[in-house]
Amino acid sequence: MKKKLVHEGIMKDIEELNSQNETRWCYKLINNMREPFKPRIVTRRKTNGGTVYNKHDILERWSQHFQELLEIN
Repeated sequence: MKKKLVHEGIMKDIEELNSQNETRWCYKLINNMREPFKPRIVTRRKTNGGTVYNKHDILERWSQHFQELLEIN
């Protein structure tokens, strides 16, 4: 249901752009609709070279990173 509403909104935008002779933006929206959704994977490297995937661990690693930067100066 939600996906259908989103597509209907995009289709209205495409029709508006087409009526305004904005062909380039029209095709950009069409191409974005045709591409499948690609979720973004957020990772961060540990100090030992491993990978962190958990949100809490990533925030902790950023905290460590900036503490190290502040200690250098």
